[in-house]
Amino acid sequence: MATSSSTAHSGLAPLRHALLSNGSLPEGFVASIAVFLAKTRHLQRRDSRSGASGFEHEYMELCWGIDKAPDYEAKLTVQTKATKGKNRYRDVLPFEQTRVKLQDTTDDYINANYIDGGYIACCAPVPAAIQDFWHMVWQCDVHVVLMLTNFVERERLKADLYWEPSGQAVDFAGVNVQLLEEEQHPASLGFIVRRFKVSKGVKTRVIKQIQLTIWPDHGVLRDFRVIAPMLDAVNSYRSEASRAHKVEARVVVHCSAGIGRSGTFIAIDIMLKQLHQVLTSASEGAEADAQKMQQALDIPRVVHRLRSQRPGMVQTPLPCSQETVPSPQGEYFPFVASACSYEYACLSNRIRLRIITRLEALEGVWDEDTDASNETDLRSRQEEQEEEEIARVQEELHTQEARLRHHAVSDLASYCFSGNDKLAAACVSVGICAVSSTTFLLSVERASALQSTEFYESRWCYSIATSFVAGFCACMAPDFQYALSILVQYGVFTVLAMYSTSCPLNDFSCGIGLDPEVALLVGMMGLLVCRFSSHNGVEAFLAFMLDVLGLFYVSGTLSVLVAFVDDERRLLYRELLIALLYIVWASDTGAYVTGKALEIAKYPYYNPLAAHLSKNKDYEGTVGAIVFGIGAMAILSKVLNLPGSFGSKAMFTVVAVITGRIGDLFESLLKRAAGVKESGKLIPGHGGMLDRIDALMFATLVFSRYYAAGA
Repeated sequence: MATSSSTAHSGLAPLRHALLSNGSLPEGFVASIAVFLAKTRHLQRRDSRSGASGFEHEYMELCWGIDKAPDYEAKLTVQTKATKGKNRYRDVLPFEQTRVKLQDTTDDYINANYIDGGYIACCAPVPAAIQDFWHMVWQCDVHVVLMLTNFVERERLKADLYWEPSGQAVDFAGVNVQLLEEEQHPASLGFIVRRFKVSKGVKTRVIKQIQLTIWPDHGVLRDFRVIAPMLDAVNSYRSEASRAHKVEARVVVHCSAGIGRSGTFIAIDIMLKQLHQVLTSASEGAEADAQKMQQALDIPRVVHRLRSQRPGMVQTPLPCSQETVPSPQGEYFPFVASACSYEYACLSNRIRLRIITRLEALEGVWDEDTDASNETDLRSRQEEQEEEEIARVQEELHTQEARLRHHAVSDLASYCFSGNDKLAAACVSVGICAVSSTTFLLSVERASALQSTEFYESRWCYSIATSFVAGFCACMAPDFQYALSILVQYGVFTVLAMYSTSCPLNDFSCGIGLDPEVALLVGMMGLLVCRFSSHNGVEAFLAFMLDVLGLFYVSGTLSVLVAFVDDERRLLYRELLIALLYIVWASDTGAYVTGKALEIAKYPYYNPLAAHLSKNKDYEGTVGAIVFGIGAMAILSKVLNLPGSFGSKAMFTVVAVITGRIGDLFESLLKRAAGVKESGKLIPGHGGMLDRIDALMFATLVFSRYYAAGA
């Protein structure tokens, strides 16, 4: 039964009542609704292994069906230098087949697509495309413009003002636009209605714009009841305009990119119209009724159709489910950072004591020439020299044995806990946790940019668990100064993690209140204050420089790694994180396999990268690591369909592998300077945390640039 758009939305309350009180519906409708509700409950459950809900799995499968198709790139409008400047985002492009083509302009390009239901979806016009936007409004008989974004969100520009707010008429190459009035609706509804007079030549029409201001970017409306009056207003005015002008009036919908909130709003409108049409139609028998209701409630079918008309419509699975559960991956990194900070503090302490005890210990150790690539026994001799060096350092530090075995809580433990340092550390950590968590939670409440993120949802769990672990690591540090250093690094890492959550990768101003570069400077000042009580100036300077190195080495690199579990583009970030881990570990495997193969083949040469740091890092192994890394990237490109050409991905892989090898050598430098073979004993049989992720920390820096350049 055909119904008007206004009728379809004027009875939303009766429609909701009809769905909930199934007794008044035909048997076929009731059966389909029951199946739909059961499926919804099932999709709300989360996979215990991946942490993803059924909605997310269904959404990802849907994306593979459209976005990963072989001809996807070919369907997009080919970009020229002129058209690139008219896109708000370089990775949000229109399909050419459904694109709106302008007629009375020098260039027919605009980033907009025709959508079922009389809609046009487009990005918020950039300054270079504002004239084209109004020409599209006139050409396509648009009478309603729906704006689903604020101009600035999280201190980032989301839309430009495309009209003159003073009410003065503006001419856009023949299309005259004038703001007539602006009506602010109650804050509970959260939308503004504006009326524009748009004219071309002697013809004039009145355009109504409705701006929704309470729908967060990449988020979910807290109260979906606001959609009902908006839909009523949009469809009512469109029906009036169609009758008055005897045309099929269209509605332009845009958020910032014109795909996320825009796609969700259009999908809701289509679903409600389908439901209304089915519920007001005559019964055709149980089987036919069940089939009609099943089609009306088929959300994936609607989203699939929208995404076939404009790329990326309904951008995340979140609008399908209001349940938000913290992403588990992001909560692991603070524990890793605290463990790495502790291990680095122990290494730094040994280096400091070694230099203070005997400054000349680092001189004359490797004066002999190690470039003897044709000596078959050089690798074994290198190992002997390494053992001798470690023994020499142990002898040098013999007089510092008490300071090496000392912990920050050792004195407290001897007085109150019968010398049990770990028990003392656990008790003190509870107090540190209480103070740190309170400070963190109060700070987060003042950061409005975080309140729509998953980081905010998990703030209690994050603050309590991570601050306790950081406190425990600090208590087990070599002394009180190193304990303060670990806590300072934890604070800096937390600030950087907050930025990684609320900002796109490589953005450095998102309204948290403390910019990353400022956080690092404040951290350096905190480390300097921690060293004021050192025994002498040389020791204070040396310890401070080692602390600053640790701040950038641990907190700096790991905060970039946190960015791979960002809220805004979670699916792509997870793919990049998988690629990063897979390539780093594949390259390590490649280096090991290459070394073993050359050993079996009795390869006569030994070409170390830095023999005085690591006997196992050689040029041949690096080549093997690169080959395995490129192979891993080739496989992942097929499986995950990573963006970019194969050449660019291969180039970044080579750089990442080489950078990872440098990370290995840097950690080896720290261990050799400290006179130890392993960074710690956290992982029995494998050393410490730094031993496991040293290459990963450096390779992360390369992959962050890959994301910025390719995504």
